[in-house]
Amino acid sequence: MITSCKDKCPCNPNRNFSANEVLEATNHFESYFHDYLCYKWYNGTLDDRPVLVKKYECDFEDREYRDIAIITQMSCHKNVLKLLGCCLELSCPVLVYEYAHHGPLDSVGIIGFGSQGLSLSWKIRLKVAKSIC
Repeated sequence: MITSCKDKCPCNPNRNFSANEVLEATNHFESYFHDYLCYKWYNGTLDDRPVLVKKYECDFEDREYRDIAIITQMSCHKNVLKLLGCCLELSCPVLVYEYAHHGPLDSVGIIGFGSQGLSLSWKIRLKVAKSIC
């Protein structure tokens, strides 16, 4: 799925992070700042730059890999965190994103089920979705 869309999105990440790089960047996943159904978000540092690390819980088989393919396609969009790469050496997949000062949207209550924060209108969500295709 990722290779089939390379012409549509030229910024597909091609970096595969090693398990050691990810473990060192996140201090062995010692503490997360947001827990969401099937994954957790961690702050980290790779190559002397801050990053966000999304570690999947392995209870949702195949969802992780579908997410990786979709996120790779969306990563070029201005409203989506840029995916820098992934690590598939660990027991569960890990994605590495560019750092966002306030974290990913789902960690600050803007999206997600039962969030207490702001919510994007359906009109704005549709506009974002259309601009990705």
